[in-house]
Amino acid sequence: HVAYGYASQGCHVFLAEELTEGAPEREASEADMRQRRVAPDEWRALIRAGRVTDAATLAAYTLLGLHPGGAG
Repeated sequence: HVAYGYASQGCHVFLAEELTEGAPEREASEADMRQRRVAPDEWRALIRAGRVTDAATLAAYTLLGLHPGGAG
């Protein structure tokens, strides 16, 4: 995870609602990306197991939990 802890790198968090899924339009550098749906219980288990370690991802998930409707 690039610069957390020793640089002033930041991130932006957005909550997107009422979306419809479509085909991805990835750039060449994103061609090897994979995505999969994860149930809320599985997501929390991955965090507890230390499998999710990116600070921006964990911060975004925490903020979602503070949003009305929560994080599932």
